Amino acid sequence: MNYINSILSKWMPEKSPKVAVDSHPRLSGINDTINATDAHGPATRLPSEFYDKKLRQYMEQIAVDEWFAGYNESTEYRKLGIGALLGDVVDRMVSTAVDGGWRSEASASGSSTDNGKAIKFAMSGCHDTTLAAILGSLGASPGRWPPFTSSIAVELFSKADRKSSGEDAGVMLEEFSNPAIAQKKSGGLFSFMKGSSNSNTSTPPPPSETARAPLASFPDPARQSLQKHYVRIRYNDVPVRIPGCAAKPQNHLAGDDTFCTLDAFKEIVDKFTPKNWREECTENIGAGLYGKDDKEKAVSGF
Repeated sequence: MNYINSILSKWMPEKSPKVAVDSHPRLSGINDTINATDAHGPATRLPSEFYDKKLRQYMEQIAVDEWFAGYNESTEYRKLGIGALLGDVVDRMVSTAVDGGWRSEASASGSSTDNGKAIKFAMSGCHDTTLAAILGSLGASPGRWPPFTSSIAVELFSKADRKSSGEDAGVMLEEFSNPAIAQKKSGGLFSFMKGSSNSNTSTPPPPSETARAPLASFPDPARQSLQKHYVRIRYNDVPVRIPGCAAKPQNHLAGDDTFCTLDAFKEIVDKFTPKNWREECTENIGAGLYGKDDKEKAVSGF
């Protein structure tokens, strides 16, 4: 921080003469402004001191630690910061693997459980902080602030219906781009949990029976289906390695540990998917950085 102030303090306002994490402007805001000028060209360029290589390295390191270190260290941080979003992503993939496709009443594509039209591709806009939270929570943080135009692709593959012995990943897998339409039936794989119904009322259907269901509650056929599907994360078009998937041979595709079984991926995400976000948001107030007895302290990606 001393090095940062030796260069930038002369540009700070009188009421906040030193750069700090909580200064005005904040260090992260200054860092963001410098990055923005890089993206917008010479018309927005700042004095040359702002582009000192060592200065920018220190600023980025501090800003990344301030915003994202918690995702690497705390289950609670992951749960409250990004758990609901990743839980939704997992639910969609599980619906595809177990129910033959993900369908949504609210989708503009017209997908629904009534017409059977499955959604093959979903795109969401988000902030750079969302991307970094996803990577950090999966144990795949590069330790850098996401640059402009960054993206994350979450891909679902299924094992090709052919002998895979000795074949590489490209031959063994096929992208799950055309899921079969599930036949209407009185109950799904989880019908034993809810009972069946033959009602033909126009009441909107309930969420998928697999939504937020813990992995341990899945029957064997569902678990086997999850183990035959693979998730790959690409950050700025580069495959990401998730530690918990790479750690065990049964958790990833033979020959390429960036392909994580959906079963293993769900197990990792389930650990920080909130059950009741509002209640969990306040349950550790006053209990320290990692909660009582450090119960929330856990390395991400496992």
